[in-house]
Amino acid sequence: MKKIITILGTLGAVLTLVACHHAEQSTPASQPATKQGQVASKAKRTATSSASATSTPAAPKRNSDFWSTKQDTELKQFMQQWQQQMGQRFTGTYAAASVNYLGFIYPQRLDRTVTEHVFDQSQTMGWLRRANHRGRFQVAAAAVGGKPRATYPMLYLFAIDTKDQTPIVLISQTTNGGHLYFYETQNAALRAGFAKIALKAAQRAGQHEHISPVSNWHWTKASALAYLRRLDSRNAAVQAAAVAVTENGVLANGNWTFYDAGRTGQLISAKGWGTYWSLTKNSDGTTTCLLRDASEQPPNVQFEVTDATHLIRAGLHNGKPIVSRNR
Repeated sequence: MKKIITILGTLGAVLTLVACHHAEQSTPASQPATKQGQVASKAKRTATSSASATSTPAAPKRNSDFWSTKQDTELKQFMQQWQQQMGQRFTGTYAAASVNYLGFIYPQRLDRTVTEHVFDQSQTMGWLRRANHRGRFQVAAAAVGGKPRATYPMLYLFAIDTKDQTPIVLISQTTNGGHLYFYETQNAALRAGFAKIALKAAQRAGQHEHISPVSNWHWTKASALAYLRRLDSRNAAVQAAAVAVTENGVLANGNWTFYDAGRTGQLISAKGWGTYWSLTKNSDGTTTCLLRDASEQPPNVQFEVTDATHLIRAGLHNGKPIVSRNR
């Protein structure tokens, strides 16, 4: 931790900054419900979203035909079969007026657009059927439950990711704090079941959705470390930042614990959740790389990287673009 703080301090000295789980495995509840809570309890909870290297497109308007009681019924029937196979029990907005996840009430929580932590990034959410729905993730349904006698429940959000127009099932196992941490479910049957319903509804409503090509992606500790060590940039200031937080010993010591959250992989410092790398594979052939101190928002460092070349398309330090001192 001391080494990382020192390097980040050095990074700040050589740059001028200008303004411009945890998570489940292949079956739900296979990981302790405290991992995301550890992050949530340390992070500052603010409603202000961190600056983003890439802007989220405005959410397209969808008419009520896209998701209605018909789709609720289809999702209810699917969930009844799925939860029986999993030996679990869920209550969903598709069968009830609202659901309660540790004091977070859905759909009321999404009566207006809120900011949550999705893929370790601040992202906006809205309820799909609200007239003024906005946000990157437009939620069609929510479900709360899990295995009988489990200490904590799980929360699923069935949504459309408007960044790439794909159906997605997000899971949260956050147990404390004022905001929730979400990752994509790794349960393939659950992803496929919702996608089938959503894609059929989109076709009927004249919308254009498709299956995300990275839903089945999984990082490993080796692949995450290798990816970070190959970061490159044609911008001298961004390249200096990449070297400062990767090559200068931060990754060389190997004292990292790895957590697999599907398209998101996390490298946790040997000191614990105080410092961690988060890599999220995007469907447009890029990866978002974040170096975070869980007590700080926004991320210390954020790189948007092109997978084919490992070139950094955009770099942020403490939420502000990285530029050279003499610029």
